[in-house]
Amino acid sequence: MYEEFVLGHTDAYKKTQGDNELIYTWTADASDWAIIPVAKYADTELMLNGKKLSHKDYTLSGIGTPTVQQKAGKNTLKITYRIRTWFKALIVVNILSWLSVVIYLGIKK
Repeated sequence: MYEEFVLGHTDAYKKTQGDNELIYTWTADASDWAIIPVAKYADTELMLNGKKLSHKDYTLSGIGTPTVQQKAGKNTLKITYRIRTWFKALIVVNILSWLSVVIYLGIKK
């Protein structure tokens, strides 16, 4: 499946990296469906040609690669991953825990 949905489609796309986003650009001869060779996770957000896509705007393959409706001409798909607030809070708690351990060990000596 990986070969079918990812390796077989990489040449048609130009990939660049922006601020916290992966950008795929390609030119299409006609309006049709395009398989994007990237995995989409639950918190991945897709924006095609400036429009944020909902789950109704694309389909996913068995390995999670999205298929989107391209337009004739230049297409741009921006892929971002939204980090949930609870995860950010967990990182802060983790850092504070490590700082507490370091301070405790420093005082104990």
